[in-house]
Amino acid sequence: MIFRNSGQTPALRMRTATNVGIRDVADEDMLPIMPLPDNRSASAARPRLGRDATFVDIVECDSTPSLADRVMNGDATIVVWGWTDYYDVFERKQRTVFQYLCNAGTLESGQIFKPMTRGDETG
Repeated sequence: MIFRNSGQTPALRMRTATNVGIRDVADEDMLPIMPLPDNRSASAARPRLGRDATFVDIVECDSTPSLADRVMNGDATIVVWGWTDYYDVFERKQRTVFQYLCNAGTLESGQIFKPMTRGDETG
């Protein structure tokens, strides 16, 4: 996952926790809202210097050619979810939660990973 600060002020002391999983459904409406990773699974992130202060969280997925075929054929969906914490310049702790999906429809549209509405996006 690549995170980019799109706000007006820097994000400081960032931490993130990200999970990835495969679901045997292709319909977005059938995908559950995944439970957020606990704080113990967080990793500290050091953003690169620059205006957007991007940083990367590496997430492993045990992928196989058959999994890729299942996703491309509409038989499975890849789901990536988690959170990122940071402090703003006023020393207030902020949290952003996310969940993305990748299925045959997103691949066909060129979007690859599409954001899902979790319902707890504001933290």
